[in-house]
Amino acid sequence: MFNLMRQHGGSVGIALMAALPSLLTRVEKPVLTEHVGVYDPVTTERIAAITRGLTARGTDAFLAKQQASMVLDRQIGAQASVLAFSRLCLISGILLVGALPLLLIWRTGRSQLSVTVDMHEAGTRFPPPGVHPVPSFFHPACLAPLCRLVTPPFF
Repeated sequence: MFNLMRQHGGSVGIALMAALPSLLTRVEKPVLTEHVGVYDPVTTERIAAITRGLTARGTDAFLAKQQASMVLDRQIGAQASVLAFSRLCLISGILLVGALPLLLIWRTGRSQLSVTVDMHEAGTRFPPPGVHPVPSFFHPACLAPLCRLVTPPFF
């Protein structure tokens, strides 16, 4: 059950992280577009500069003016994407910091039963004949006491 919930939680998280950038970009673009207007002197200068650059490359004046508007729209969209990813990183960081205290509350799911292993008995059966021996520090009987030593008392 734990693995099922972990898999579903991961899938939902990935789906949200894939869907939120486009949603946040659509939210940010109108905010940026509010500051761009036909009568705004900075906007008209920007469109005029792009138009001059396009006409210098051989585009006619009417087409250059249309393309300048499209270039400005793409630049606003790019800035909206940057703001969206910035907000998404902020949301992810807040969720991570908010989830850290939950580690202290929830149990790890380990069994409360402890298994005692007689080291001499385990050593007589390990390794079986014909099997490549494992270094002694990887032996389960050797790892069990170490795991109990390094496990914090609140788990």
